[in-house]
Parts: sequence; C-alpha cells; structure tokens
Amino acid sequence: MADRENYDLALYPAPRAGSVPEELREIVDDPIFRIEDLTLDAVKARSVEVADAGDIPGPRMSFSVLYGDILVKLNVKGASPEEIYDILKGIGASL
Repeated sequence: MADRENYDLALYPAPRAGSVPEELREIVDDPIFRIEDLTLDAVKARSVEVADAGDIPGPRMSFSVLYGDILVKLNVKGASPEEIYDILKGIGASL
C-alpha cells in the first residue's frame, strides 16, 4: 500500500505524540483502509507489541476498515495480525 507514513507505526517511535508530524496525527492515529486495498503487511504495520506491567503482553492494533458504506473500527488486544487479517477478509467475502 502506498503512503506508509499514513499508517505504519514503525515509522514513529513512542511516544507518538512527539514523533508523528502534526499534519498526519489524525490519519496515523486512526487510518481507514478499504477492504479491497487491505493487505497483511498493512495490518502488521498497525501492530505494536505491548508488555506493560499489570497487563497481558501481546500485540495491539487500532484502525478502521471500510466495507462499501460500512465503517468498522477495530481496537484489538492479543490477536495476531494474521488472525485479524483473516477475520477482516472473511467478513469482506461474506458481504
């Protein structure tokens, strides 16, 4: 997918408030992918491993997917990018 700077969290070290350019903050915080353009690579780019004290370690993801005129917002904790990608593509196939 083009425009990786709009969604790839690896480009912006934590804390992101200081590393994401102001003009890109809104789109980097919550990018919207059309289901027909969504790739496993894009889902992986939205995944961040978290190991905070007092919380279950694992991947976290946050983004939205557009299925025609239906917008699905995701806020994922603990599932792998591969699992999320398969689920999202499965939903797209059933619509």
